[in-house]
Amino acid sequence: MDLSSNLTSMRFLLLHPLPRDILSIFEKECGYYLHEKTEGQFSFKRSMHDTRYPRFHLYVKMGADGTELDLHLDQQHPHKIGNHEKEWAYRGPHVAQELARVGAIVDKLRNSPTPPAQKPKKSLLKILLS
Repeated sequence: MDLSSNLTSMRFLLLHPLPRDILSIFEKECGYYLHEKTEGQFSFKRSMHDTRYPRFHLYVKMGADGTELDLHLDQQHPHKIGNHEKEWAYRGPHVAQELARVGAIVDKLRNSPTPPAQKPKKSLLKILLS
């Protein structure tokens, strides 16, 4: 996995360009849902279980040096008893495993051959009129 980590922050950098568009990778392949999009940054979430919490919260930002991933764990709703000040929310084993899983999916997509482009299908009306 081409992952670079700075131990003084919660941000991680994928060094190579993404093999597909952001939504395709993180929603379809990694199982996240888009929470919000701001200028230059996507926010995704993914529940760890069938319940709403705990969940992973992933920020994805494209940059000149690569794609920055900012991943942490939300134990509970931040308006109740949040955990953003806790180091385990950023560097715990669950976060490390999830980051490795996401990185492995991105690597697999990068190394898989690009599927051939499919010809657009004709509608039944066009077939009948031709």
